[in-house]
Amino acid sequence: MVIKMNETLGLIIKKHGIAEQFVNAKLMDKENRIFMSDNYVIKIYYPKKFQYYYNELEVYQKLFGKDYLPKLYQYGEEESYKYIIISKLYGRSLFDCWDSYSYKDRINFIEQISRVLRDINNIKKTPIDFKPILDAKFQTAISGVNFSKEYKTFLKETYNYYVNYIQKQESGSLIHVDVHFYNFFVSNGKIFAYDFENTMIAPLDYQLLRWYRMWKYPETFFYPKNSLNSIQKRTYEIIMPSMLKFYPELFSCSNFEERMKLYLLVYLLEEAKRCNLSEKKISEYISENRRVRIRG
Repeated sequence: MVIKMNETLGLIIKKHGIAEQFVNAKLMDKENRIFMSDNYVIKIYYPKKFQYYYNELEVYQKLFGKDYLPKLYQYGEEESYKYIIISKLYGRSLFDCWDSYSYKDRINFIEQISRVLRDINNIKKTPIDFKPILDAKFQTAISGVNFSKEYKTFLKETYNYYVNYIQKQESGSLIHVDVHFYNFFVSNGKIFAYDFENTMIAPLDYQLLRWYRMWKYPETFFYPKNSLNSIQKRTYEIIMPSMLKFYPELFSCSNFEERMKLYLLVYLLEEAKRCNLSEKKISEYISENRRVRIRG
């Protein structure tokens, strides 16, 4: 895979006459498909990732010219791989500098992010039957965890209770699923957004799932894991109330709290499978979030 990606990269560079040296942009990326030079980023998608390509391309095309996006230079196909070429972003990820900014600056950043999310959400709106999607995600997640039979029964009962708050037909919007501070850069007080591979049609409040996690558990995103001290962690306490202020439509559903608990339940089980979290840890998360009130 790595050799094939490097060969494809060479063909793309040659096709578009780019005379720059590229390096792997994400050292943690075992797929070796994102490359960066002084001025460009090239993202390559093999067939199993083609939906990611279409997701990303849709955002860049529909929001072309927005000053918070990298510039889309080229896109196409080479050697059965698809690719996009965008401009390189300069600055620092918000996770790397969030606590170094003032309270006023951080509020301003969230206001800028809310505008980005609103633009993405407005790209596409269509009715959706979201329950089957959640059902499938829940079944896949719970079947992949090594929990006791009794606890799985409890989780199924909990899921069946909360899923009743999802309507047969929901108002769907294009959702940027991966909303966290590694996907937002800041430079001279301005926010820039990138990495739109994970978009989907979903109810508008589903936009807040990872935002909620960042609000409650920023240390689970941060590298190295759990390296935030208590003072740094408190700087994240403003992000959910601030989003409520700047983008209240995300919170407008009358059963918002119950729906968020449903989304979190499914997400926690997915994380349990992905990160091998224990039954005890998941139980603690679920119990803690059952008591959370976001809107007061």
